[in-house]
Amino acid sequence: MESHITLENRMEELGRMPAWLEELGEAWGLPAASMLSFNVALEEAVSNIILYGYDDPGTHQIELQATLQDGVLRFVLRDDGHEFDPTRRPPPDLNLPAEERPIGGLGIYMIHKIMDRVEYHRINSYNHLILTKNTGT
Repeated sequence: MESHITLENRMEELGRMPAWLEELGEAWGLPAASMLSFNVALEEAVSNIILYGYDDPGTHQIELQATLQDGVLRFVLRDDGHEFDPTRRPPPDLNLPAEERPIGGLGIYMIHKIMDRVEYHRINSYNHLILTKNTGT
């Protein structure tokens, strides 16, 4: 099973993802609670692309592809923004008090906690972020 959505690099576009994920969950028989978690991970990833991926004011496309095969749900995010590999970012030190922690990094940490696997590839000037979760279905 496969589904796609394309978003523009505007924060308002994030509002389209929950309905897409809800439809996916219903069509593929995935629990609503799981879909909410996936929405958190995808919203974090897409918002980072929108906020930090581009220097120019132009419109860019962020492509999301979801596949479900043999109980493995896979999301692939593809964008032409700046090269950024979130798998190389060290996890935040959660033992530090909040006011002593550097800004940033918690969203990427949440993505890693929600998903079973996070991969990154740069292919032909495009970022490919691959988020995988074993759904047990």
